[in-house]
Formats: sequence, C-alpha cells, structure tokens
Amino acid sequence: MRAKQIAVLIATPVMIFAVSVGLFLLLARPGQADAAAPPAYILGAQDGRAALFKAGEAAPVARYDIFLSLLPEADAEALRRGIPVATRTELNRYLEDFGA
Repeated sequence: MRAKQIAVLIATPVMIFAVSVGLFLLLARPGQADAAAPPAYILGAQDGRAALFKAGEAAPVARYDIFLSLLPEADAEALRRGIPVATRTELNRYLEDFGA
C-alpha cells in the first residue's frame, strides 16, 4: 500500500510536467512568426541559459535562470533556434512553461 502511494506521489508531478511540455510544443510552434509583423523580441539562448533578445540584436535585454541542460531536448532546441515573442503575456507564458 505504501509503495503505491509513493508511486502516485512521484508519477503525478511527472505527468503534469509532461502534459505542460506537450501543450507548450503544440502552442509554441517556434520559427513561425507572423509574416506581416516581425516579432519585437526573440526568446533564445546564451551561455546555456534562456535569454530575451530584441529582434535583430546580439546582446540580450534579459537573462533567465532557465538552464538549457535541465530542459527536455525539444524545448532546449526551440530556445537555441529562437522563439518569436510579440507580447509580454506571451513571454510570461513561455517563461512559465520553461519553469521560471
């Protein structure tokens, strides 16, 4: 009985994380920016961490304690390619999904 409780306590957060990553991957669609209006910012990576760049600039405007080495490979790769960000709400959603 105790082993089942421990298994449930371990499996529940793992499943919640897996579902949130899956939803992120469905909604993020990195690299598919609106052609009519280029994104103002790009959520990308620098020195193994997530960073926010103003579109077209090499220096980040913000860096986050989201380490690519701790993310699932698909999420880390999306950050390496760069994720277009149009609004603050969208940025907050990405940061939440990545665990900031």
